[in-house]
Amino acid sequence: MPTVIKTLIVDDEQDSRDSMAALLTQSPFPFDIVGFAPGAQNGIELIIDQQPELVFLDINLPGKDGFWLAQKLRKLKFPINIIFITAFNEYAEQAFRYAAFDFLTKPIEVHRLNETIRRYLSERADNKFTEKLDRLKKFLDQKKLKIPTPDGYKLIPHDQIIYCEADGNYTHLFLANGIKQVICNQMGKLEESLDDTNFVRANRSALINTMYVEEFARREKAIILTDTLQKYSIKLSSSGIKKLKELGL
Repeated sequence: MPTVIKTLIVDDEQDSRDSMAALLTQSPFPFDIVGFAPGAQNGIELIIDQQPELVFLDINLPGKDGFWLAQKLRKLKFPINIIFITAFNEYAEQAFRYAAFDFLTKPIEVHRLNETIRRYLSERADNKFTEKLDRLKKFLDQKKLKIPTPDGYKLIPHDQIIYCEADGNYTHLFLANGIKQVICNQMGKLEESLDDTNFVRANRSALINTMYVEEFARREKAIILTDTLQKYSIKLSSSGIKKLKELGL
């Protein structure tokens, strides 16, 4: 008979807790739900008390968030596994994939839950919680650009920005994932936000990330930026050439 999975659910929304409990109860896997917590602090207390094997942890908790709870568990050196739960958020998903953490996106679908649990069961003997959390922390500690959206904001790591191009009161961000993001910010204001030594004004309308420099085309007075299959040629002003020379490029 399969070993029962002692489980705890941490989510601030009653409906979400009930929905998750129903999904686990109806799943083909042997779950024993030992508790529910509406917040990170309650979650820590319940985990210490119940010592579950697996925690379904919502990221967007009031006050201290799910990342705080995960870090706390790391310091306590609990032999535990976490499956993060998040509302759709491209940045959060990118972070979890980078750290190799399992995660579920709300609203949770039955087939996605079952797929995640199968993967968890096949890997649980090799618990690398601390290693995964270290990778997650490294990702989250990156410098990030905060961009307003109709629903709130999104965070873009600096190292994902290849270059920025001015367009009147707007700026186009060319990203490493192939997406071009348009933001309502003038270049000067954006340059202040990108307080990072890797970014250099190539000319009046282009701000480049020197991490992506492949070559300097002296005759054309242009800098070539590349990332996998993407390649960009950016014209250099006299001051741009001078700045790059000062950086040894």
